[in-house]
Amino acid sequence: MNLECLKNENKRQDLVRAGGCAVLVQLLNKLLDNMLDSIPACDQVTELNELADLVTLQKALGVITNLMTKDDESRIGITDIGGVEAVVKITKTFPKCQTLQERACGVLLNFTYRNISGRQNIIDSGGIEVLLHAVNN
Repeated sequence: MNLECLKNENKRQDLVRAGGCAVLVQLLNKLLDNMLDSIPACDQVTELNELADLVTLQKALGVITNLMTKDDESRIGITDIGGVEAVVKITKTFPKCQTLQERACGVLLNFTYRNISGRQNIIDSGGIEVLLHAVNN
């Protein structure tokens, strides 16, 4: 995934209008489902290099962060299609992978900015507990 294209406002808006936010959330969920089926001990994974899909997961989180940082509509849209829940699931699935924990915590932080439903979804999905767990680890 080339994140450079997201620095261009027009390209970023094109991605949002084309349904890119929904695709990214679907990608997160699909990757997680596949990993849960193929990795018997996700909770023991500590490094991204243990599985190529983990790198894709990290990059997808990076794209979501970029979209939400630059665009309120994306932030609210990603919240509405289950983005918060997908990110919380990542942190619960890979509690020992510091890189994913850091990236996911950053995404959760972005969900809270000017986004009341994002804040509520974090609370409802157990995101506060996940953040506290990540900080303590």
